[in-house]
Parts: sequence; C-alpha cells; structure tokens
Amino acid sequence: IALIDWKTGKEVASRKLLNKTFYYGHSVFSKSGDKILSSVVQPAKARAIIEVLDFPSFKVLDEIEIERGIVHEIALLANNKFVFGLTPFYSLEQKPGFGFFDLGTRRAEYIEIPFAGKKAVFSHLQINRNQILGEIFEDLPTESLRLPAAQSHVTRLLSLDLNTHAVTEIRDPELKNAIQEVSTQALSLAVDETEDTLWVSFPDLAKIQVWNLKDSGLLETLTFPMENAPRGVVLDAETGRMLVSTEKSVMVFDSRSRKPITNLALPTSGYCAHLRFTLA
Repeated sequence: IALIDWKTGKEVASRKLLNKTFYYGHSVFSKSGDKILSSVVQPAKARAIIEVLDFPSFKVLDEIEIERGIVHEIALLANNKFVFGLTPFYSLEQKPGFGFFDLGTRRAEYIEIPFAGKKAVFSHLQINRNQILGEIFEDLPTESLRLPAAQSHVTRLLSLDLNTHAVTEIRDPELKNAIQEVSTQALSLAVDETEDTLWVSFPDLAKIQVWNLKDSGLLETLTFPMENAPRGVVLDAETGRMLVSTEKSVMVFDSRSRKPITNLALPTSGYCAHLRFTLA
C-alpha cells in the first residue's frame, strides 16, 4: 500500500506485507483523516484482518480480526462506524454478507445475504441514504438460467436497509432476462441520490446499466466500444455529472440525460479501474 503525491508523482510513504500476506480491496480514511483502514488476508491461515494505519506515517495502530472471511471493500458510515463486504473462506459454512464494525469498541457484527450461494464472492458496495447497495458474483446452475456454461457466472445487485437490516435483490420484475443482462462481473457502482439512480459498470460487456432505485427498474443500458470499455464510475453531485473511466480516457456524462458531455485524457498510460471524487 502506498501514499503518492499526485502533483509530483513521488511516493510519500508505503508499507509492504511479507509471508504471503496481501492487501485486498480498497482502503478508506477515517472521518478525522488521521487513520487508514485496509483489508489484509493471510490465505494459508484462512485469516483476515482490518489493519488500522496512522496517516501519513503508515505505522500500524491496530489489527481487528474478522471472523467470517475476507473483507473486500470498506466504507465510512459515520464517526468511527464502518461497513464492509464479506466473502467467507471456503472452509466455512457462512454465506457472504455485510459487516459492520466500530473502531472505538473494535466489535464487528455480520448480516448474511440469505439468497446467496456459499461460494458467492462479495464485490463492491455503495452507501445511499439509509441503505447500502452492493453486488455479489456467483456461479449459478446453467440449467435454471438457460445460459451457456461460459456465462453461468452472474452479478446480483443487492440492497441492505440500514433500519431493518433486511437484504433484498435489485431486479426489474418486468425484465424477464435481467439475469442474462448481468451474466458477468460488475466492477463499479455509483449512486445519484437526486435522480434516484444506480450506475453499474460491466467491463467485459462494455456496458453500463442505469437502474431506477425507486422501483428497481432498469432504465437504460449504455453501450461502449469494446476497446474502450467502462470501468470506474463516480458522481460529482455538485454538477450532476457522472465520471466514467475507460481504457483510454475518463468520460463525462450528464447524470439526468445519461448523455456524454466530454472526454478527459488520462494522465498516464493504462486504465483506471476505480474513481473517487473529492471537493478538496
């Protein structure tokens, strides 16, 4: 894990893990900005922790043991409270789910996804008012889906109600082939609270789905050239513009009309997998 000065391109601080231990998923700052929380996995020991680092020294302040599996993505809810996506180790009987923990008490609690398979993988999550939106990636029986074997892996979009802790699947009841529309792994999520829409990128399909969060309806599918497939998606709420990173550039869309406005050149070669927006 490394801290880079974007203006100079120089590394400010870094931390390297040893003994076949690695960082997994995304890191997140605490609300005060003086700590960084990261997911760490030791596969040989089937051990997962959330590592708490001092910022900017990267000194290890704490290690919080996660009992039920691998933490993929962590997001700040409020103050010292965080939410994360959980993928169980294969040796366990739990299903994937959501996890919550308090940095002050070091306590974690878990909410299983009741309709998920035990080998499903939790991918990404996004906070939207009083709900957490997420996605899991799993291998479902091809006979029930009438899909070729190569397309039997599907993404399922989820919603966790923060008040009731009920987990539901986001799926358009009028779209009979909804499961076929997402027969690959989603990469990034973005929510526009003003428009009540959820944008989901599918790089392998070179598409973005835009969902209506009021009625779980699929509003539109945006198609891209395969050589310029969409990856990261993030909203600039102040301007109502959705930024989409692709293989070659960062495209800017009007979130309401869902029409492209302009392209921004990437600062370096290669693609940008995820985007984060800040007013700083």
